[in-house]
Amino acid sequence: MEFYDPHEFERLVDAAAKVDHQHLVFILLGGEAGLRCSEIIALEQTDVDFTRGVIHVRHSE
Repeated sequence: MEFYDPHEFERLVDAAAKVDHQHLVFILLGGEAGLRCSEIIALEQTDVDFTRGVIHVRHSE
């Protein structure tokens, strides 16, 4: 169960920002919520409830 180290996470955020806004939001949410690498990778749009401010971690890759 690995977490991104700060340098890796910063690179991931930079890369996501170049893709689109949705990817950036998911990476930031996952990182700030303390999700593991495999949990961030497995996040899907339906896992995030922006209205209630909830992330459902249903699975990992």
